[in-house]
Amino acid sequence: MKFCEDCGNKIEKNEKFCSKCGKKQTASKTKKEEQVKEEKNDQVKSEEVKQVVNNVPSKDSPAGLILGVIAIVLALTMFFSPIALILAIIGLVLSLKIKVKSGNKTAGIVLNTVALILTIIMFFAFIVLIGVFAALDNVSQNGGIDYIEEAIENNITAPSPEEIAATWDCKQISTIGTSESATLTITKDYTFTFGKTEDIANNYVKGIYEIDYDSYTNNYGYALELDGKEVVENGQKNIHRDIDYDFVVTKYSSSLKGVLTDDDNSKVYYCYVK
Repeated sequence: MKFCEDCGNKIEKNEKFCSKCGKKQTASKTKKEEQVKEEKNDQVKSEEVKQVVNNVPSKDSPAGLILGVIAIVLALTMFFSPIALILAIIGLVLSLKIKVKSGNKTAGIVLNTVALILTIIMFFAFIVLIGVFAALDNVSQNGGIDYIEEAIENNITAPSPEEIAATWDCKQISTIGTSESATLTITKDYTFTFGKTEDIANNYVKGIYEIDYDSYTNNYGYALELDGKEVVENGQKNIHRDIDYDFVVTKYSSSLKGVLTDDDNSKVYYCYVK
């Protein structure tokens, strides 16, 4: 039961007009306030549901940036780290999900992208180095020369010291597709010169050598120890450096062949006399 807003006559709660004066009745203020309140509550709940479903941070967050920094550090210090790859991916996703434009979002995207690129580069470098070390290990274990084994099997005779004194054409053995040509000159007075064929005047090593007759048996080859005394690089003499070489020589058919390695096996050359 309620009363008419104009004459005060008692009327039913749901009556829109007064039965006595005919005045149209308006909705109560309390009811309107309840309707507005309910609408606001529904709107808030709707926004909360959307945020939970999308799982999207609505505020700026430095999480992606921090993960990017950690991923870069791991990529650079651990050579190749799967952890760095995982952190970079997570950091990139978190940075991309930030709705607002901010420095944290931009820096997070950049740092995590850099971390991903570094990790991929380190991975391929790791694979290449494994191949290089495996090849060098094979060179070290097998003497670096397949034809020496063939010489043993076929009892190929060793060349004489006079034959070893010659000009040798050398080609670098490489597993990564790049190689260089070099020239080795051995004289009868136990001196040698070794350098880049195309620029031997400015890049070479000079020194003395001795023949190690006890290194091989069955009369199939000589081992020469080349002691580099003078090193010239790009036309300048390097007084702080000397380079030693090991040179294994055998005679196959009518030609001389050999393998030259430096003292740390970082470069290996196949050499022959035409």
